[in-house]
Amino acid sequence: MKKIIALVVVLVMCAGVAVAIDKPADKVDFSIENPSRLVFVGVLDDSSPEFERGVDYSAPPDPNCAFPLADHSSGPTKYAMHCFMVTDDTAVLMEVVDPTTISDTTIYIYCSGFDPSLPLEENVFWDDDDGVGLRSAFTVNDNIILTPGLQYWLVVSTYYHTTTLGEYTVQTSDNVVLCSTAAEQTSWGSIKSLFD
Repeated sequence: MKKIIALVVVLVMCAGVAVAIDKPADKVDFSIENPSRLVFVGVLDDSSPEFERGVDYSAPPDPNCAFPLADHSSGPTKYAMHCFMVTDDTAVLMEVVDPTTISDTTIYIYCSGFDPSLPLEENVFWDDDDGVGLRSAFTVNDNIILTPGLQYWLVVSTYYHTTTLGEYTVQTSDNVVLCSTAAEQTSWGSIKSLFD
């Protein structure tokens, strides 16, 4: 029995090394010089929704929402999404910063048609490790130019389905604002709740 347990432990460790080899090394540490006051915060935990996230390490951002993501095949990962808009046509900067307890993040920008059941569609860009350590960032070098007034989704996810979950904080550049409440759909229930 001890030999079987030892064999299972060795196989699990080898699988972890094989999975780790799949991920490219951290390239650079980035920090936003003039961050805005807008910060996205959240928690990824066992109750968070999952999607089969995509990857691409070579294509530039596509403001027409056709970035060529391919299935990562690592199993479904936890994610959260935040609606945002931009105020001008300068590059969008976003960085996962402290306090963040997730061990390895990825971030995506999707167009307003984001559908988690179709995670390879409607994408503008994604990042894995351009922030500090295993944290994600959209940098000046990415040159992500979005259309002012349109809604986009920031999707924060873990790198692997086995990544340690926890809290995250995403700092943004000063041209990023929350989606306009006037542009969001209003339901009868939300109107009725104002009078309860």
